[in-house]
Amino acid sequence: MKLEIKAFGIWSLIKVTFFLNLILGFMIGVLTALFLVPMMALMSEMGGFPGMPTQDIQLSFGAMLIVIPVMNSLLYAVFGTILISIMAGLYNLVARLLGGIEINVADLTMQPVVTTAPADAVHRPTMPPPPSPIHPPTAATPPIEPSRPSPTTDSFGRDKPENDQQYDR
Repeated sequence: MKLEIKAFGIWSLIKVTFFLNLILGFMIGVLTALFLVPMMALMSEMGGFPGMPTQDIQLSFGAMLIVIPVMNSLLYAVFGTILISIMAGLYNLVARLLGGIEINVADLTMQPVVTTAPADAVHRPTMPPPPSPIHPPTAATPPIEPSRPSPTTDSFGRDKPENDQQYDR
C-alpha cells in the first residue's frame, strides 16, 4: 500500500518540536556544563588565556552547572522550533508543486497461532526417573513397576477397536 505525505500541520509541528528541542537542549546543556566547567576551573588555575582581562567577574561553577543547561535548552527550543517551522513550510510548498514523499506500507496483521492436541492424542502420565545407583531404594519404598496397557488400550495407549482380532494375540 502506498501512502503519500502531502503536508505537515505547522502548529502541531511547532508544539512537538518545541518540547523535544527543550528536552534535547537541556540534555546537551548538562553534558556541555559537565565538560566546560572543569575546563574553565583548570584555565582559571593556570592564569587564563594570554590577553584575557584579570577581573574577578565570573559566575561560580555551581551556578554555571545550572545556568548552562537552562540557557541551552531555551536556545535550542526557540531556534530549533523556528528552523523546523521554516523547513515544514518549505516542504508543504514543494509538496504542493511536485507531490509529497511516497511511503510503502505493508499490512502486517498477525493471525493468532492456535495449537491444539489431535483428537486421538491420549495423555499418559510420565514415569518418575529410576532410582540412582548411589542411593539404592530402601525397604520402605516399593519398587517401581512398569505400567502395563489396560485390556481396552494397546501398548501405545490408544483405544483398541472392539472387533479387531490383531490386538488380542
